[in-house]
Amino acid sequence: MSRLLRPRAGEPVATTEFGWRSTILDAPQNWRERTRRAPERWLVHSRCWQSVAPVRPVPVVLVHGLGIASSMCVPLARRLAVDGATFAPDLPGFGRSEKPRPPLNIPEHGEVLGQWLRAETEGPAVVVGVSIGSQIALSAATSHPEEFAGVVLVSPTMDRDRRSWVA
Repeated sequence: MSRLLRPRAGEPVATTEFGWRSTILDAPQNWRERTRRAPERWLVHSRCWQSVAPVRPVPVVLVHGLGIASSMCVPLARRLAVDGATFAPDLPGFGRSEKPRPPLNIPEHGEVLGQWLRAETEGPAVVVGVSIGSQIALSAATSHPEEFAGVVLVSPTMDRDRRSWVA
């Protein structure tokens, strides 16, 4: 797979990387209700790339899987940034973002992603969810549909309650 992400001779590559952005977001209400420690806000960090001559009109947001952060998205993000704005946030509990206790569940992560999209992208975005990031992207899309131009699911995982041999 990495061979597909390497630029060929003469192929354009993203030349501008804005690096890290920090966004302060409200902690989801459901999470605040189920924990004793209830901070009002969290700091969420994200990587951002922008091409020199953007062609794509909507940003692409890459949502990482479980147990890994936005660093897994870097090779693909650099390729996508050739055409336009590309983002890879570290969701709460991952990478450089704050580590809430107890950890967030899927709907709570979806709420944070929806808030983050509203704060960081100008208009709707195409969101690419990888592994459990697929469930988070779908959860955010159902609660914040106005922030989505499309959703791409890469290696989606199944909800534990819906797993069966037949399914």
